[in-house]
Amino acid sequence: MSRAVLVARSRSDSDPVEGSPNSSSSAATPAPSPLDHAHALLRAHLIRRISRALEAAGLSAILVKGAALALTVYPDAASRPMGDIDLLSRRADRDRIVAALIGAGSELRAPPG
Repeated sequence: MSRAVLVARSRSDSDPVEGSPNSSSSAATPAPSPLDHAHALLRAHLIRRISRALEAAGLSAILVKGAALALTVYPDAASRPMGDIDLLSRRADRDRIVAALIGAGSELRAPPG
């Protein structure tokens, strides 16, 4: 299994962080395709739905991993492919968060494998 390390930067920084997707010394990130942009729009819609559902339930969670990186490190969210949206929450809030997301139209499925 290979590992990759990314260094996040603030959107207010004008210079890219060495080794980040915005850095000129890193391998060139291919331009996102129209399908990549469609996926990014869908992810943005889902993130807004998640945010509204959690806010309505008085709960909070932190967007982490791919979705968070797409919004903070990559020059375009469509440049970061991903297949899921990861959230970090308090352990005590887990069941209430799952219930809020199901109430907002999500489905509970067993993990693959």
